[in-house]
Amino acid sequence: MATPTKTKDWTGRTGGSTLGQKALLFLFHFHNVTVGYVILALVVPFYMLFARKGYQAIYRYFRRRHGYFWLKALCKTYKNHFVFGQCMLDRFAVYANRRNFFKVEITGNEIFYRLLDSEKGFVIASSHVGNFELSGYLLRQDKKHIHAIVYGDEAKEVMNRRTATLGMNNVCMVPVSNDMSHIFTLNEALQKGEIVSMPCDRNFGSAKAWSAIF
Repeated sequence: MATPTKTKDWTGRTGGSTLGQKALLFLFHFHNVTVGYVILALVVPFYMLFARKGYQAIYRYFRRRHGYFWLKALCKTYKNHFVFGQCMLDRFAVYANRRNFFKVEITGNEIFYRLLDSEKGFVIASSHVGNFELSGYLLRQDKKHIHAIVYGDEAKEVMNRRTATLGMNNVCMVPVSNDMSHIFTLNEALQKGEIVSMPCDRNFGSAKAWSAIF
């Protein structure tokens, strides 16, 4: 009788050691983030080679679901890894105060400002599309305090940088805790007429989920 293969669950934590994360910060203090892109382009093939499980799953997606020829599927898989890596590098570039490199275009921002002028609190429901986290570092308003719910067991270096950078933009992090105390923090924020921000497209293994049409 065959035994099921044990799979490695996603941890929710930014990859790399603390030393590696500090090395990125040091690099971006003195160089533009495009230097990181060049290094990334050379690193991705090795990552795909040694992390074959993730690589093969994405490759099969392009081959079977999209019906791409093997070479095109391979190129698409490379691009997928590269763009994901760019998101990580962009975040560390902002940590290193390289904000001027990025340009933000906002659609429908009048809705946000109308809610800011209201006495009631509201919830910003986001998804993991593009690099939504950069908005907390690049956009700023002083009318309402934003409480952003985040994964509570992120790497220490990332959490420290997040706290410092987001704090300058009137955003405070609310880590998800096992004792559910974050629920009371979010409820209090809404009662005070403030803002709660949360990504809503991942439930991280919880059975408590609600499907909705946006």
